Amino acid sequence: MDYIRDATTKPEYLSEEEYKHWKVVWDRPTFKKKQEINSKNRRSIAGPSCHTGGSISNVEHGKKLESKLGRKATPHELFLHTHTKKHDGETFVDLKSKTINDKMLTLKQHAISIESASTNSGPTPVDELALYIEAVGGEKKRRVYGLGSQASSYYGCSNSNVNNSTATSTMQNNEDLQNELASVRNQLQIQEERHQQERQETQQELQQTRQEVAEMRRMLQLLISQNQAPSQINQSGHDEDVDPTPPT
Repeated sequence: MDYIRDATTKPEYLSEEEYKHWKVVWDRPTFKKKQEINSKNRRSIAGPSCHTGGSISNVEHGKKLESKLGRKATPHELFLHTHTKKHDGETFVDLKSKTINDKMLTLKQHAISIESASTNSGPTPVDELALYIEAVGGEKKRRVYGLGSQASSYYGCSNSNVNNSTATSTMQNNEDLQNELASVRNQLQIQEERHQQERQETQQELQQTRQEVAEMRRMLQLLISQNQAPSQINQSGHDEDVDPTPPT
């Protein structure tokens, strides 16, 4: 998303109307302040690592999965095993784990569609390790989130060769795939920011409506009180004009 804001030309996947709309949004002081807060939150997302692996190393968990599956487990399968309650693959231990899983599924789906389109054939195997590293945000201190320091010994990859800024060095031979993945991520963020703006505008409209209703009630009460006052005055004057002396 940042590179779209800094770009001098409009991305192809955005219409001219959408691009102009977001340029206006990005220039607002409230948006810039919000971006600053989001940047701080993203920098602190690492946090503690929560998992259900216990004292058993990821290597041992991987071997158990290999025995169960009859093949070596993928990084994502190992992640699901060690980051869901009772290893059910569905009940994640925290929000971060669920977010990583959702991102992994999105990246994998688009990678498969691109590979299939380029080969004009059925489903094509994708680089599970590269996609997983991309989903978790790359290597940090020679470790890959969810795989630990045992990643190189179990998956035969060298953590020192994983680039932390892109985490996709193994996919450098497929520039079209990288661009498509970046496009998907940017579209998702654009949609999220658009939904947030729509929610804010809806809340503002609701607040304005409530104020207008309150004002209408106040004016109605005022009109009622004004109509009641002359009626009471007329009734009082009529009573004074009546002669209480009976006719003779």
